[in-house]
Amino acid sequence: MKYIWGVFTAISLALFSCGSGSKESVENYGIIPMPNDITLSRGKYFLQGEKTVAVSSGENEMKVFRYLENFLKNTQVTLRAVSPTEKADIYLLIDNSLKDEAYTLEVASDAIRICSNETAAGLFYGVQSLLQLMPAEIYASDRRYEGRIEIPIVSIKDAPRFPYRGALMDVGRNFLPKEEVLKFLDLMAFYKLNKFHFHLTDDQGWRIEIKKYPKLVEEGSHRSQTQVGHSDYYYPRRFDGKNKRDIIHKKKLERLLSMLLTVL
Repeated sequence: MKYIWGVFTAISLALFSCGSGSKESVENYGIIPMPNDITLSRGKYFLQGEKTVAVSSGENEMKVFRYLENFLKNTQVTLRAVSPTEKADIYLLIDNSLKDEAYTLEVASDAIRICSNETAAGLFYGVQSLLQLMPAEIYASDRRYEGRIEIPIVSIKDAPRFPYRGALMDVGRNFLPKEEVLKFLDLMAFYKLNKFHFHLTDDQGWRIEIKKYPKLVEEGSHRSQTQVGHSDYYYPRRFDGKNKRDIIHKKKLERLLSMLLTVL
């Protein structure tokens, strides 16, 4: 009996370790958010040199192709678009049985296939997952990636859980340069977020030009101080410059002085 129990325990531990190892290997691929269904297989697809991409000439599909082409400019890989009916290394295909933003990604040893419906939103998200399967070194902007890109053999079926997946950037209170905004949008796309809330106006600052009302920018885009803290519920209010009451008094004095000078 003890022998049988020992064998059973050993088998159970072996199965558990295999299962947890499989799970760990999936997590190690770093696809964020985790796809609904992902199946791993042994082997690699090697991306190097010139590769052909089967893609239709539709506007949305070509935008996805150009995005992938531009992203790989920092590597030795070059892409060439061909007709969807031709044999290719990478396929960007339309399958209208898929829901909006859903996609399938099949990486085999001889080709890569990404499918979505005709909106091509799923193609774009499938490309994001494909890029996340590539070595992190390809993202370095300060040096060119010269090695061949190894992509694991994998099958992915995915669709977003929520239709609205947003992020907020508030430049009304804290101004950010154009480069930071574009970087933020790139990161949103990378993680498959689809709604950008760009907070441009507030009592702290006006950040959008309206030519009919130029003073909104001329005067409303500047401030002499910033409130410290996350809420107006805290009193007395704290600022990184002068006290608010001092500012108000200063403005009143400036108005009075201006009136006196006009009378004199």
